[in-house]
Amino acid sequence: EAYYVQVAPHNPQGPLSTAAAAHLGMAIPNFLLLEYVRQDLYRDEVMAPAWVVKDGHLTVPDLPGLGVDPDEEALLARPARIHSRRSGPLHADGSISDV
Repeated sequence: EAYYVQVAPHNPQGPLSTAAAAHLGMAIPNFLLLEYVRQDLYRDEVMAPAWVVKDGHLTVPDLPGLGVDPDEEALLARPARIHSRRSGPLHADGSISDV
């Protein structure tokens, strides 16, 4: 809220991150918008209940915690894939080198 700066979380992550960012937005008066992945092919398989987007607005479930119930078996069946988009020198552990 400091200096009336609006907040727009950058959220290219998955459904748990979207839930956390959406609840943050509901809790602060200076929330502008939430960036999230709309075409998440597996969101409804790994999370319940399904979140609804109506007229461009995400409906946040009125449930305890983040308002979602992750299906752990479904999550384990779809492990994260790491994609490297960086070019340039890297250390042996994959961290970025400044050489």
